[in-house]
Amino acid sequence: MDFKVGDVVQLKSGSPSMTIVEIFNNHSMASCTWYDFATNSWNRENAFPLIALQLVNPKD
Repeated sequence: MDFKVGDVVQLKSGSPSMTIVEIFNNHSMASCTWYDFATNSWNRENAFPLIALQLVNPKD
């Protein structure tokens, strides 16, 4: 699957909806950010292998 910056994704194993902010490591990793309801801020960010991500259907 071809992901791009701005795509809304989640881990295939389940996670909050996250936004891809960077794709790196020869298009095998993505840096994602997501909203943390506990702190009411967008302060969560981590890198994930693209193979572990799936697109979130915006109609869900």
